[in-house]
Amino acid sequence: MRSVLVPFALNLSFALLAAQAAAAQKFAITDLGTLPGGMDSVGYGINESGQVTGYSGTPEGPVRAFLYSEGKMSDLGTLPGGNRSVGYAITGGGKRGRKEWGREDERRERGGERIQVTGQSNTAEGANHAFLYSNGTMSDLGTLPNLPSQDSYSAGLAINESGQVTGVSGIFQGHGHAFLYSHGKMSDLGTLPGGSDSAGSGINESGEVTGIADSAGLCCHAFLYSHGKMSDLGTLPGGSTSSGIGINEFGEVTGSSDAAQVTGGDTHAFLYSNGRMLDLGTLPGQSSSIGQGINRSGQVVGFTSSGQFSNFRAFLYNDGVMKDLNDLIETNSGWSLWFAYSINDRGQITGYGTNNGAIHAFLLTPVCSDVHGWTDREHGRDDSCD
Repeated sequence: MRSVLVPFALNLSFALLAAQAAAAQKFAITDLGTLPGGMDSVGYGINESGQVTGYSGTPEGPVRAFLYSEGKMSDLGTLPGGNRSVGYAITGGGKRGRKEWGREDERRERGGERIQVTGQSNTAEGANHAFLYSNGTMSDLGTLPNLPSQDSYSAGLAINESGQVTGVSGIFQGHGHAFLYSHGKMSDLGTLPGGSDSAGSGINESGEVTGIADSAGLCCHAFLYSHGKMSDLGTLPGGSTSSGIGINEFGEVTGSSDAAQVTGGDTHAFLYSNGRMLDLGTLPGQSSSIGQGINRSGQVVGFTSSGQFSNFRAFLYNDGVMKDLNDLIETNSGWSLWFAYSINDRGQITGYGTNNGAIHAFLLTPVCSDVHGWTDREHGRDDSCD
């Protein structure tokens, strides 16, 4: 009798362990591959339809901005005469994609179908300029006014549904300022009082911008630009430097800051909300973290590391807990997720890591049976994962 029960008990234990492992799987992962003949790729931006932009290597050498849509990666090309480009942010393709937000035809009426990408490309003259890709065409956004054409540069780092772009423009090996590109015009957002440099990294639908700027005697702090004014977001307690990277519809910001308890040049990811900067900490065994993207539910993605630039791990911060994204995908998938850069309102995430040794961009999509519900502050909870 015992010889029967013991194998049965072991089989039951293995079944329970398998069930627990299955329950721990929170995301399905898609390898975005590369452009034809390329060796590697990186995913930087994702829109509400799960379309991704970033860059991919090419057989010729220079990297090219891509659009990943409907299972295919397409080359976005370059500005005229250029040979390299990078896509940093993407919008359009269907507003938020939740069934309670309207039917497909209603989303088209709101104009959410037009895909727009911003990033940076070189030009025939060798300059690096911000671009806006829309309707199949890549347009040069130029640089801030009054900069000499020689040695000046710009980069588009974030875009909202209205096509407003923020980034940085300046002089190579000189000063640069955050900009807001809107209605065909690039405007200088300036710096914090007494400062000389700034860069815009994130923008929301209200046109609020976050980024990094210096001020008189200080370098550098995260800022929030709202209603024509740039405000200093400060640092984590005891810190001296910070950087704002991502912003959501409610003006919540994520990025990184040093702090009294952080040493050796390390930083901690933060969530700035209601005038307070919250330390998100790190994953166990890691000493540094950076928040890169945030959605309207306050979920933050980014990466942690051990010491200075080593042993990277992509993370998701949700409901007060930072989790290793490597623990939220299928075990033995072959993936090691290094960096998470962007998360949309559906909880889809892009970034890059290694898949069986190859450095590739990824798309993570929540597995409906495993998520505990998605909460939107305006429309309530939706457990359908549509």
